[in-house]
Order: sequence, then C-alpha cells, then structure tokens
Amino acid sequence: MYKIKKFMILVISLLLLEGCAAPGSAVGKLKIQGALIDTDNRPIANKEIEFILPAAYGLGGLDLVMESPNDFGHKEQRLKVTTDENGNFETDLGKHVYHITFWLLPPLGVFPSRPPAPFVFARFPDNSTEYYAIQTSNGKFKIFDYAEKELTANNSLIENIDATEKKGSSSETAETIGVINFKIKSK
Repeated sequence: MYKIKKFMILVISLLLLEGCAAPGSAVGKLKIQGALIDTDNRPIANKEIEFILPAAYGLGGLDLVMESPNDFGHKEQRLKVTTDENGNFETDLGKHVYHITFWLLPPLGVFPSRPPAPFVFARFPDNSTEYYAIQTSNGKFKIFDYAEKELTANNSLIENIDATEKKGSSSETAETIGVINFKIKSK
C-alpha cells in the first residue's frame, strides 16, 4: 500500500510539473498612442502618420504553419492619425482576436491575459523614401527604403523611435496600448 501511495504522489507531481494546456483564442482591445518631436524636443503638430497592423497580428506560431491570416478572417488594418498641437496622437484599433494558451494543470488560467503588443509598420506620407517596422513588445525598430533595403538612422529622417507597450484601462475587456514616440531630425 505504501508503494502505491508513493507511486501516485510521484505521478501527480510529474503531471503538475509537466502541465496540461489547451490552445484557444480571446478578444481584446488594441490602441496605438505616442508623440512626434524634433531633435530639439519640440512637438510637431498637425503631422500625419500612417500605420499598418499586419494581418498576422494575434495569431500563434503554429496558426501560420498550415494556414494564412486570411483563413482566420484576419486582414491588414491601415489607419492614419494626425498629431495634435502638442505632437501627440492616439488611435483605437478596435477589438482583435488573439491566440491564448489555457493552462489546466496546474490551473493557472489564460496566457497572455491581454492582447499581445502590436508590431506595426509606420510612415510619414510627406516622406516617400522610407518606412519603419516597429515592435512595441521590445522597443526594437528598423528603417527601410521602398526597395526594402535597411537604412541606418544616419541615412534617415528618424533620429530615434522609442516603442513600448502598456496595459490599457478598459473596464469591459483586456486592452493593450502600443506606445510609439518618434524623434525626427530637425530640418
């Protein structure tokens, strides 16, 4: 009897350590906000910025192995914002479906608990030479020309892009805000 109890404790411990999870999806809100300043830290007012949220946003890694974003009803989302008199902008991207993992054993619940940080492409319509790929989850960005050649900040209109994410304050659903602050070179 003692050996059976010891064996059962071992089996249960291994199951708890192993974990049991199920894939799923959730719906949450997504926003982008930020500011546009020049190298002298002066706000740039009334400047239009175009953003593209790729169709693959919110899909899990294995979702794209067998299917395309269109198969899940995901489409690229394009939007334009204009900075206010203080150089700030904000836009609501609405509700989005995103991939989650539901942990059954141990009973930890849903991860992630809110939509993932957005990865976006951005450009200034009055600058037809470059665009920016921005990851708000880790602050990394790249600058490209329209021939898809990567540029350095020395050869660009941009001096720096500071990108991060933060939890939104929506009371109705989980919300993630991608914060993107552009610093462009003074002319």
